[in-house]
Amino acid sequence: MIFSTFKAIAFVAALATATPMAYAQSTTELEEDFSRFTAGSESSPSSAINDATGTIPSSYFHQSGWSGYGVHQAGGACALISPDNYGAQLYTPLGAYVGEYEVKVRAKTLASNYRDNAQLTIGLWEDAASQYNQTTYHEPFTTTKSEWREFTFYFNNTTFNSSNLLIAFSTNDQVLIDDVKIGKPTTLTAPTPVGISGFNANGFTAHWNAVNGATHYLFSVFHNVKENENTEKDFLETFSSMKTSGKLPEGWGYKSQSGKEPEFFENSDKGIDGALLFKNGDVITMPDNGGYYTSLEINIVECKMPKNAEEIGNAQIIVELFDGHAWKRFTTISVDASDYGQGEIFHNFDWTRFVKQDKYKCTSARFRLAGFPDDCALGFCDMAWSTKNTSTTHYDIKDKRVEGTSYTVDGLDPATDYSFVVKACNAETTSPSSAAFDAIGVTAPVAEPAPDVRKDS
Repeated sequence: MIFSTFKAIAFVAALATATPMAYAQSTTELEEDFSRFTAGSESSPSSAINDATGTIPSSYFHQSGWSGYGVHQAGGACALISPDNYGAQLYTPLGAYVGEYEVKVRAKTLASNYRDNAQLTIGLWEDAASQYNQTTYHEPFTTTKSEWREFTFYFNNTTFNSSNLLIAFSTNDQVLIDDVKIGKPTTLTAPTPVGISGFNANGFTAHWNAVNGATHYLFSVFHNVKENENTEKDFLETFSSMKTSGKLPEGWGYKSQSGKEPEFFENSDKGIDGALLFKNGDVITMPDNGGYYTSLEINIVECKMPKNAEEIGNAQIIVELFDGHAWKRFTTISVDASDYGQGEIFHNFDWTRFVKQDKYKCTSARFRLAGFPDDCALGFCDMAWSTKNTSTTHYDIKDKRVEGTSYTVDGLDPATDYSFVVKACNAETTSPSSAAFDAIGVTAPVAEPAPDVRKDS
């Protein structure tokens, strides 16, 4: 059994390919309220109910197939108490879990835990060769002793075609969980393009995955018309204007989990003249200036850190890029303990070499902080980026209604590169746009009459 342990405060970025999710309500496919966990209490859980192999008697659950380690009864709740360096884990029954899913759980730090904050990681795992391998879909959450909180985890699994998948709840600390609900979203998520077929000089057939609840789709084809390149525009944001105005600079977006307004931070003794505070659950969006980013450099500062590095756990900054049509996961910055307490105040990331590539081209970027103690904060300062308008998007087909999950396009210019996007629809709503998919293929050769035909050649 392998459970990844995490360090907590240098920053390490790892590029990811996870598909962005649309947040939604769900219809329940699996639900567990732990009402059969009758022994023990929230303050004094029972002894572990799993054996050394991770097996838990099915009588404890309303649906058989659950398993785990460090699983205890807590008087109508489940206590996950880490028994060793691998942590405590609770696994749902095996299933396919393909497509969009929403996982809800209530959680609280156990009173006996040695600190107020604890980390609970929720993820989609794969059972392979008697070993659980964590997939790209996982996220940490921060629990506290003061209150029960509901946490929601979203994923859109288009990668793992397996019936041996499960949802894992795991911690290296001591956490109470209750009221697990797992289901498909009922509001519409963006379709996922899956490729093209029948590519030829004049057209192609586009394909995408069906979206649960969609009755039809809106299909668009576009190409970029080259312009004379405008002068590159450079931008630098120090957030100094917030000191007097109390408002975000023009073009910036901010959404707080706590509902609070954006906050300005400064600490001249540590060389921080101005920063935008970034707390657990916050989402910060950079301006869209109308052109593609040609450089992107971000600076993160430590504003208010916990006394112990362990309290940071496996905190992450999730980074997404907007390609002009949809948000796509770009990278996850993990928080690591190797520099904690060594005076590492500033952390710089220069992603210019990526945003210059077509694969990552974007008109905006956004950041979400997860798994961080609520009473602590990071900060953004001296954010620098450049943009250039090099082309204009021209739609050859715009929001064509399609009943199925494919559409054939013809009459195109063989010398032009095309892309397509698609939205899901029903009578009540329309989903966000899919990411753009480039229609690139190889046209079948056309046989022409052979010239200079002779007896032997």
